[in-house]
Amino acid sequence: MSERSQLQAALKAYENDNSQPQITKLTVLFSSLVRGVVGPIELLAVSLPTPPSDTPSPSPKAITAFRMGMSEGRKRCEGAITLLKSVLGEWEESSETKSQSPPGPAFQAFNSVTPSDRARIILADVIWFLGTLTSPPSLPVQPKGTPPPAQPPLPSLPWEILSTFTNALSDQIIPARTLITTLEPELLDSASIINDSKIFKTKLRKQNTTKLYNQSKFNLLREVGAGYARLIHLLGSVNDGGGDFFNFQAIKTSMMELIGYYELDPNRVIDLILDCLELSVDESYGSKSSSPDADTATSVSADNYIKLLQTFNLKNLVHLIGFKLSYYQTLQKERDAIINNEKKLAREDKDTKAPSNKPERTPVTPPLVLKPRRALFLTIAYLFLKQPQGSTLSMVSLTPYLLPPEFTTITNQTTSYYTKMVDSYQKRIKKIGVISLTSSSTSVVKNVFPTFPSPVATHSKWLKTFENDHGPTPYVLSLIECLLKLPSNLGGFEFAMNLIKSLGDVDVVFMCPGVGSGLRRCLHALLSDAYGVSQGGGAGDYDFSSPDIGNGSGNENSNSNSTKNNNNPDLDNLIQKITVLLNHLGPPGLAADEVLFGKVCRIFKQIINNNNNNDSNNNAAPPALFSLIKHHLTPALALLPTNPPLSLELWSVLTLLPYKSRYQIYDSWKGVNGIEKAAIGKGTKHLLLIEGECNAGQQARWLLKRMSKDNHKEKGRSLAKVAHSNPLVVFSIILGQIESYDNLIKMMVDSFKYLSPIGLDVMSHSLLCATGGGGGANSGREKLKNDGLNATQWLASLEQFIGVFYRKFPQVELRGLLSFVTLRLKAGHVLELGVLKSILTHMGGVKASADMKMSHEQLEGSAGGPILRRQTREFGVVDEVNKNSGMILRIVLQDRDIGLPLLVLISQIRHKVLFEHESSQIKLIGNLYDLCNSLLLQLVEFLGSFNVGNKMYADRYQALIPNIDELVDPGNFGMDPDIAFSLGRPLIAAANVDVFGGGRREKDEDGEGEMNDGEGCDGDGDVCENMKPWQLSSDEMVTTCGLVLPPNSDEGKVLSKSLYEIFWSLKSYDIYFPETRYADEQFRLKSQVEGLSKKKPEGEKEARNLKAEIRAINGVIAKLEVEQKDQKEHVEFVRNHVDGIKGEFLSDLNADLVAQNFSHSFITLCIYPRCLFSPEDAQFCSKFVLLLHEIDTPHFPTLNYLDKLMKAIPATLFCVTENEAKNLSLFIKDTWKVLNAWRYEEGEYEGKVATRKGFKIHGKPIEFDEFCSIFKKWHNILAGVCVKCLSGDEEYIHTRAALVVLGQVVDVFPTRADNGKQIIERCKALMDDGRQDIKAQAESLLGQLTKSKDGGFWRDDKGKVYIDVDKEKKEKLKLKEKKEAAEKMYRAMANEGGGGGGGGGLGGGWNSNERESSNKWQRTTAKVVEPVLSAKATEFKPTPKKEKEKEKEKGKGKGEEKGEEQGEVKGEVKGEAKGGAKGGAKGKEKVKEKEKGEEKEEVKVKVKTTKATKAKAKAKEKDEEKKKGNGEQENDKNKLEVDGGKKATDNIDNNNNTDNNNTKNNNSRKRTLSPPKGSGSGTEDTAGTGSNKRQRKNSGDSSSKKNGGGKGKGGRNGKS
Repeated sequence: MSERSQLQAALKAYENDNSQPQITKLTVLFSSLVRGVVGPIELLAVSLPTPPSDTPSPSPKAITAFRMGMSEGRKRCEGAITLLKSVLGEWEESSETKSQSPPGPAFQAFNSVTPSDRARIILADVIWFLGTLTSPPSLPVQPKGTPPPAQPPLPSLPWEILSTFTNALSDQIIPARTLITTLEPELLDSASIINDSKIFKTKLRKQNTTKLYNQSKFNLLREVGAGYARLIHLLGSVNDGGGDFFNFQAIKTSMMELIGYYELDPNRVIDLILDCLELSVDESYGSKSSSPDADTATSVSADNYIKLLQTFNLKNLVHLIGFKLSYYQTLQKERDAIINNEKKLAREDKDTKAPSNKPERTPVTPPLVLKPRRALFLTIAYLFLKQPQGSTLSMVSLTPYLLPPEFTTITNQTTSYYTKMVDSYQKRIKKIGVISLTSSSTSVVKNVFPTFPSPVATHSKWLKTFENDHGPTPYVLSLIECLLKLPSNLGGFEFAMNLIKSLGDVDVVFMCPGVGSGLRRCLHALLSDAYGVSQGGGAGDYDFSSPDIGNGSGNENSNSNSTKNNNNPDLDNLIQKITVLLNHLGPPGLAADEVLFGKVCRIFKQIINNNNNNDSNNNAAPPALFSLIKHHLTPALALLPTNPPLSLELWSVLTLLPYKSRYQIYDSWKGVNGIEKAAIGKGTKHLLLIEGECNAGQQARWLLKRMSKDNHKEKGRSLAKVAHSNPLVVFSIILGQIESYDNLIKMMVDSFKYLSPIGLDVMSHSLLCATGGGGGANSGREKLKNDGLNATQWLASLEQFIGVFYRKFPQVELRGLLSFVTLRLKAGHVLELGVLKSILTHMGGVKASADMKMSHEQLEGSAGGPILRRQTREFGVVDEVNKNSGMILRIVLQDRDIGLPLLVLISQIRHKVLFEHESSQIKLIGNLYDLCNSLLLQLVEFLGSFNVGNKMYADRYQALIPNIDELVDPGNFGMDPDIAFSLGRPLIAAANVDVFGGGRREKDEDGEGEMNDGEGCDGDGDVCENMKPWQLSSDEMVTTCGLVLPPNSDEGKVLSKSLYEIFWSLKSYDIYFPETRYADEQFRLKSQVEGLSKKKPEGEKEARNLKAEIRAINGVIAKLEVEQKDQKEHVEFVRNHVDGIKGEFLSDLNADLVAQNFSHSFITLCIYPRCLFSPEDAQFCSKFVLLLHEIDTPHFPTLNYLDKLMKAIPATLFCVTENEAKNLSLFIKDTWKVLNAWRYEEGEYEGKVATRKGFKIHGKPIEFDEFCSIFKKWHNILAGVCVKCLSGDEEYIHTRAALVVLGQVVDVFPTRADNGKQIIERCKALMDDGRQDIKAQAESLLGQLTKSKDGGFWRDDKGKVYIDVDKEKKEKLKLKEKKEAAEKMYRAMANEGGGGGGGGGLGGGWNSNERESSNKWQRTTAKVVEPVLSAKATEFKPTPKKEKEKEKEKGKGKGEEKGEEQGEVKGEVKGEAKGGAKGGAKGKEKVKEKEKGEEKEEVKVKVKTTKATKAKAKAKEKDEEKKKGNGEQENDKNKLEVDGGKKATDNIDNNNNTDNNNTKNNNSRKRTLSPPKGSGSGTEDTAGTGSNKRQRKNSGDSSSKKNGGGKGKGGRNGKS
């Protein structure tokens, strides 16, 4: 493009857009043009030879070159002039618009000339700039006395060419006046535009001096007097209301007359008019305004003052206003000087020690900060918007007066001040909650709840303190505040927004709260139309508004705008404007106006409602609206004082959003860097929000420290009040406490009933974040302890809290947590499954039976109906279940997007844990596998049980579970058959009425149970279409069986599909009726009712509660009876059906193949996977095999099956987890119990076994002796693998599995003594094991084995009760030693009695009474001793348990009788052996007196002892009756295994009570039958304690030396 074209294009563009980029472009082109004229010549001049310095005049060659350059320069000048004249002429002729309107009133004075004139000015500026680059001609300095050179030096060639070009321009293109005002005097002189540059400079200097420094002489006396008084009176009349044109003209004329007559200073008059304008504007729009919110209000008087101003030359108006502002800056400088001087003096006083006699310096208090009055800024803002004619007032001209001297731009000043404010406020926040140990302040009151005002309310007070320390806020903020105060029709809002944008990235509302007030006023006016309440404008025209909005009701169901589309320009425009205002306001600005907060919530709710109504598939807010809720509306709640109605208004908006959107809002509310002080300095959260969080956190911690069980309701109420505004902070602290102290869970959940709905929803988000689902710091927390095996304390406590919380508040959002668990499962992590397990346990009321240590009674009860299962599983203590929570959880889990993925992922991850887990710890892998399996079982049990009266649940469950063939198909879901059939078992029962009959009515107290048989049928009794895939022998069932049993496979040839289907379709409830458990539970409940009936209530309330409890128990009893009857009929129906189709199981198959391979296939595909799945399935496997045996199923090889099973158990024991070992042990126990009956009861075998087809080989039955040999082989196999697993060098899990199995089956296995001894030896060896859990379990097992051995359970090879020979010998030896000791004792007592008699003879002989007493003592002694002497050793025969208990009771009675007899004998012996034959009369009297006192005391003691004994006996009888009535179980599920071992050991001691009682009796005889002492002179009182007082009284023995008695000669210590 040529130079001409470029210049034309630039001028055309400049005409359309006179912005700075276009000016720069035009300047560059002009500069290039002028340089083209001057530049090349300059290069030519530089290349010329330079004359030597000593040459006084130029050479001829130089002169010639100079002339050539000038000639060339003139040619280029002519070409450039021609080009410029042509281009500018064409541009002016084609230009249609000679001037452009200014962009705003504030910039009106900037563009007052045409574009053509401005282009010429730009060209003149270019020439001025090039003139500064060149140098004017200058003469060399000659020494004094030196004559001037003959030829002057040549001038600068570029300067001469530029001068020539400038001269040509002044004549043809640029006016000379423009060049004179632009160029330097030297260039003007060289271009011949002026005559002499020196004269021009002198005139210019004089003119400037006259204009700036000379003052006009006024008549000051007349000015101060009447002139200004009359002028002020005249200006006041304008404010009184005179506003029409005529009056204004009169006032204007009067003002001019006053100025002329009194020679008033025009600038002073303008200043007075500005003062009057300030009063008028402040009265109309400022603090004195009666209606400051009037959006279109105008001030007539203010407009009149503007007209008066326009009569003057207003070019100095900006300087008058600036002078007013400068006054306050001068005061601030003086204040700063005082402050700095005080700081300097304080430092000097601190550094130097003043003399003691010198008086202390009194510090000077600096004056308060003085800011320009608000009315002044309001006047400036009004002038900006009105822009009087002739005024040059603009932001550019006013900026120097708004800034302190140290700043050059408003942006720099504002940014610097904002940085200081942020730093100071951050320091203030960091001090919250900090206790200074060195502070002497007593303002901190202990044990008083800390209260804090709202951060928004305290911010203004803090701002005043900050201004006193750091100076006033920038003046531009006050100007923005006043612009927003003026009516919107004046254009102040747009002007204020432009100023705010120019300030940069600062929070103007934080720096100046008044700006927030103005923005809120604008937002109120903006929302007035949409809200239905006009505040100065017309009626609302937004199509989403409804009459209900104006009334404040906010009807969500309004469909008045259903015809409108989502692309609504009015709505988009409204949201855009709201976004602009809220972005500047921020959460603190919105929180300062509670009415505005409520308005915004209701408007947003209506917008979202309409958006959802128009698009039913889009349950979300528009993106722009969602951003406003996320960044402004929700965080503003944290700055509001506690206001539940406003939190409900916000919840009405949030509840319309999906939970994922709500959680995104809470994440943004929480912040990237956390809450409270953790967010300081990161720049992502507002400082006022951080302050509010710190205050709330301090209050929450104070309350939690003082919460207890006694005051948790009161403190919980206060805690909920704090959580209304800052739920994230409070819940974060609460969860942190719960993770450490799980005893707070119940109290915390109870206190949550005072929370608002949004608080509960935030709690669900907090729980998700705490478990690691929300990212941040919690996602990286370690979830395993340092041992790498067990879950950490925080995770276990959190899981428990989640379950308890959702049971109490089931309406809270749950899908977030379940989705998190699903995602973690998809990623291959299983530690978070505890969350789902806790939810199912507490919320669904379903406990995993696999995790329970089930007793025999519990296992039996699990085969009953739901009522019996619950009663037996919880030992009669049924937890309170929230019906609503179970219903809501079932609805959530029956969602196909949640329930089905959970089921599939849990079933698949079991195998992933086994084979792909990163840990090498087998114990951890086994625990994780058990966790997955038990949770899967728990989930299946919960989903498979629902209200039979509500068809919705049945339909939802059927829609949730895919067909059975899809579940098992490896290419689809790939579930194991045990899981697939467990899921489909309720549907199979509903679809196969002919199999399950009408007795399948498993209902609990509330009607919760599995599907009834009628649920799968229509009105005519036919199966519904959607239930047909679940019918036995349906296409889907056949396909499923084909996947497991391919037709050509070995398994398909020996295992029929009908047997496979019936095995996996039934469960224990269908084939086994626990009649004993029903009877026991009914007896227990009736006994409980009887006990409650006898209880006497203390008050009316207790009586009502007692009646209600009795009524509830009676209701359970009645339902148990109905359930018992239904199940009995159902079991009979199912067994009859199985008996009827037994011929289809194996009859159609090859008998030889069945005999050879059936057992292996049946165990592999049926028994093994199902018996390891759950305790109930383990029980079912044993019961089902027994059923097939009892109904004598054709070709079912019972003996072969048992043999294969016993051979398969050892391999199974080496590859099972702990829970699988428990299930396996239940299966073995049930099976082995039947085998024991067959082995040790020949009649049982002959009647129920030998005649069955399964126990025949080649058509011949197995004899009993042969079966005994087979049983011995099976016993040895099972015992051998247990001994192998219990060896010390085995893997931990093998030893653990063997201990678990043996602990469960110890009641039925081992029965052979040889195997039992081996196991006992291995248990004793494990007692020294370093693994504490192995050691404790081995100790427990050892006690149980010892009990079984001593209880007569073990048998020898002949089937007789095993007798321990070594123990029998030891018992005989002990009995012999007892005999010898008794004989020796008898002889010693006889000898001792003779000695006493001799002593008596020497002392005077025995009288008749003494002899009779002695004979009686001998007869009594013989009664006690003779049974012992005549005892004979008998063969040891263990007695059954019931007989032992009877013998114990009898032994207790006999022991009491023997004790009484021994007491009497002991007393008689001691009483008669006291005295000698000789004693004084005085001694006898004292003895008699003492005996009388002792008799009374002994009678009292005996009475007390008898009463105590009877009371204890009665208490024992009551305890035994209570235990029998309540049906207490022997095995406590919460006892540790160590306690179990200790208890077992104690039972062993109790079983040997017979021998122990003999030993105790002999020991007591040794104490009782000790030889009586003589009448020795002992130093202690040895008076007798016998019961025969009459004999003691007549014995005549003397008392001891202490009592003053005489000394007998026959005593041991006496002297003859």
